[in-house]
Amino acid sequence: MSSSWIGGQNYVFNLVSTYRAARPDRKIFLVSSFDTVPDILTPLVDSGEVVVLKVPELNALRSPVVLARILLRGFAPDVSQKIQAAGITHVFSPTLYLGRRPGITVITWIPDFQHRFLPHLFSRARWWMREFSYRLCARSANRIILSSFDAKQSYQKMAPDQPDKAVVVPFTPTLDPLKKNELAKILAEHDLDAPFIYLPNQFWKHKNHMLVITALEALVARGWDGLLVITGSGYDHRDQAYVETLKARLAKMEEKGSVRMLGQVPREHVLAFLQCARCLINPSLFEGRSSTVEEAIALGTPMILSDLPVHREQAGDMAKYFDPADPEALSELIAQVPLERGDTATPDHRTELADGFAARQAKFATQLCVAIEGPQAGI
Repeated sequence: MSSSWIGGQNYVFNLVSTYRAARPDRKIFLVSSFDTVPDILTPLVDSGEVVVLKVPELNALRSPVVLARILLRGFAPDVSQKIQAAGITHVFSPTLYLGRRPGITVITWIPDFQHRFLPHLFSRARWWMREFSYRLCARSANRIILSSFDAKQSYQKMAPDQPDKAVVVPFTPTLDPLKKNELAKILAEHDLDAPFIYLPNQFWKHKNHMLVITALEALVARGWDGLLVITGSGYDHRDQAYVETLKARLAKMEEKGSVRMLGQVPREHVLAFLQCARCLINPSLFEGRSSTVEEAIALGTPMILSDLPVHREQAGDMAKYFDPADPEALSELIAQVPLERGDTATPDHRTELADGFAARQAKFATQLCVAIEGPQAGI
């Protein structure tokens, strides 16, 4: 899993934490080719809740040459043997093909079908490699986990002959709201002493930051004096030139005091900003299932979201929606967000989980155990 894919790391963290709580007697391994563990998973490894199994051969599994060998042999011998030798019986993998007879139960997570909706963001080779990998996984995996019913519709179009393998497991985040003194410390660290709106997306092209900038420029021209806080990695391997253009435009807004770019921050800081923000914005052109939207739901943070089917599936009537191609529509919604100090309609700190969140967590745990263990799972 890419170190820059924060959403994927969050998903795995939530999955591991939830399954560990539901099945404390099960041993969970993190099978990785990397020397380091993602920061979000480090506490689980340090506590012994998760055991790291290093398998350097995983790096080669996305190579077309190695993939061809696996297709001929039916399994990846080096990887399969090391996994089985550790006593592992079930493998959860984000679209990694382990062969048609790997000797273990394989549960594959397909995060999204972005390449089918935004093909212009993929090279021809990358598009086909992704599509081919998904189709192989659909044929060979014991079960396919999808994060939304919107994704299931795309899966059924891609693999109409494998409809029963796919199960939808809408994840619920594992989080504990920070206390007021903890929030105050994090806000002071970033010198945030005024109400703000929050945009926590990576600087990838499909995240649609440019539309937000255009909307803000129009608002500032009309006298808006609010603040937008932006976090996320400023790197996109597909189009770094776009990222540099984006940063340049944001820097101009930052000079005017309308934007604060904080870069990639620890998850604890992301949660603090979500707890304190007057509103979350997600302008994305495509999502598999947004982890920050789920976190905002858990914390009761108001939301302004691009009008995507998956966003409506996630947030329902808890959010306001706009056309992701219409900056004026976004401007109008931002202008409605109360940014005055002491506004009683929007609390400055949310230190309790939202009503109904515990029920969502319990449902996620049940669905996850069934997805991993099969219909016979009891919880």
